[in-house]
Amino acid sequence: MAGLQRRLRVDLAGAVDQERLDRLRELLALSPRGRLTDHEDACFGARDTGGAAPRSLALWRDDEQSWSVSLSTPRGSEVDGAELDSWAREAEAAAVAVGLRVVGRKVIALRHDGGSTAVSADGVREAAAIWARAKAHRDRDPEPATVEATAPGIRRRLSLDGAKLLLAQRDGRPAGFALVAPRERTLELFYLAVDPDAWGSGVGTRLLRDVEEHAREVDREVLELWVIDDNERAIGVYERAGWVGTDEVERDPASGRLERRFLRRVD
Repeated sequence: MAGLQRRLRVDLAGAVDQERLDRLRELLALSPRGRLTDHEDACFGARDTGGAAPRSLALWRDDEQSWSVSLSTPRGSEVDGAELDSWAREAEAAAVAVGLRVVGRKVIALRHDGGSTAVSADGVREAAAIWARAKAHRDRDPEPATVEATAPGIRRRLSLDGAKLLLAQRDGRPAGFALVAPRERTLELFYLAVDPDAWGSGVGTRLLRDVEEHAREVDREVLELWVIDDNERAIGVYERAGWVGTDEVERDPASGRLERRFLRRVD
């Protein structure tokens, strides 16, 4: 179904073997997709309702033990909270029935006017705290920077036209964020950070998928970012998500560290 926007995501945790996967797809009435043995496969089932107000339900593998069920609707369509709750309860009940844990539910409010999304002061502070902890862990600094020192950089990027801050939760707590803004031909990812306590849980993968979805919403076919050239962990995350490094490098004026440009074409 073309022209869809994701409106709901239910995050799940637990090991999935073929028997459990087949049972989950049966309970959700999904057409099978993907193979568990192919680690590049992300979508493992889908159901399109058709009709005047079509809905698309899909099952995703975010990481080895992190899965999610998403609901997408046509661009510009209205979906009330009761309907989203009904879809979420269906996904959660099916997951519990096969032994998976429900670790989060995200309702995605979308705007169709192309304007930037308002972000609360609390959202900026949560993002700043996550960035400070992740950066300290990466650089092996014993003491993270303060929120007051980190937040101005995030606010500066949020002041760009069309900028958007995406916050992710895990077990009901802020666990990661991404900050993007459209350029003339691309959507640039300025920040991507996951709290060190949530590293390896699939939060980063889910955020990158949300970034791709937003790129489609703002009609950008290419994503770009700059990453510290020796940050092997971050580069590994991006490369597994389909990003490709370029020969373009520049030195960050603040840190003096070399950064490399990465690109990803949105399918």
